[in-house]
Amino acid sequence: EILGPIALIILGMAEEKSLAMDRLWRGIQTLNRLFSTISYPVGLCFVAFCHWSPTATNARKLLATTFTIWMIVTIPFHMWMWGSLWGLKRLLLQFVWFMGIDLAFGWICVGSVALMILLERKSENRLFGSEKPQFKGKKIVILGNGPSLAKGDPLGEYIDSMDEVIRFNNFQTAASGLGKWTGTKTTVHFSDTMLYPSYPEYYVQGACVVLSLFMDRLIVAGSYCVFRTGIDLEWTKTLKFFRNPALGWVPHADITALKETLKLAHGKHPTSGILAIDWFTRNRPDPSVPIYIHGFDFFQGNQIHYYDKSEPLYERLNDLLGVTVMHQPQKERSFVEKLVSEGKVMWLRDLPAKEGGQSGVTWNAE
Repeated sequence: EILGPIALIILGMAEEKSLAMDRLWRGIQTLNRLFSTISYPVGLCFVAFCHWSPTATNARKLLATTFTIWMIVTIPFHMWMWGSLWGLKRLLLQFVWFMGIDLAFGWICVGSVALMILLERKSENRLFGSEKPQFKGKKIVILGNGPSLAKGDPLGEYIDSMDEVIRFNNFQTAASGLGKWTGTKTTVHFSDTMLYPSYPEYYVQGACVVLSLFMDRLIVAGSYCVFRTGIDLEWTKTLKFFRNPALGWVPHADITALKETLKLAHGKHPTSGILAIDWFTRNRPDPSVPIYIHGFDFFQGNQIHYYDKSEPLYERLNDLLGVTVMHQPQKERSFVEKLVSEGKVMWLRDLPAKEGGQSGVTWNAE
């Protein structure tokens, strides 16, 4: 009778301690994200001037180059600081140097080592591995995260009836309360540098995980290795993510060819969505069945995603950066319109009319 209440008290204290530690860790992560912005200039310099292709050999060159530049720059600074007097000014200067220079060069070196291993490993991904793509069927739908996905007639039943359902980054389904529009099924999950499948809230059991622009350039591939570790401090989750042999990525040749097709300006990148539409259109198992698409608004209007209101601030800032700096949505829209006119791609909203009904799911293209 006495032990029961005591056990409950101990469990309650342990739970409170766990919650307190969790809040503390989240606070540390937030501060690190904030202070990591000091290192962005170094990273942007590498992005601007390093255009090497993503190979293990180039990763070794990047490691040697980065380490050499780092030592040439940082050793004289620390020698100079060693002879100066201790004080608040010195501590502040050393902190800024550590965050802006040492940490930036250090994480680029870590990323280079990771790429030396990753780029020599054979992927077992069922679609983007070393073997022929293994599709779950010929009915394929690709879902963008645009506002139109959650507007108009609910198409969730049609989405969940497909064999392959492709989604992107920090998508939201039933948990958002929009399941009637978004559906709940996911078989392929494309991710950018934030490695969204490594977040518990975005992880989908059994989904085929694909890194969209990983093979664009060597320095871009390195950013995939660094963001979740250096900025989010999620070392174990990142290591587990990359150790998965089923992890895949869009080939370098496909990204380069699409850039040329779209005639993108120098420094611009195709979105994950257009990469998926292009790849699945060219590789679909049955050329007589079009690829269905839904939720692609090409960044028209003020709202970027259908879940903007529940999206964290730093994710919204990343979205805005991508729209304004990295992509050329009008060129992608013209490309999709051409595929639609050729019958290779079809808007999912046109499927009910094609099937002769506005409710329920009927499918005659077996």
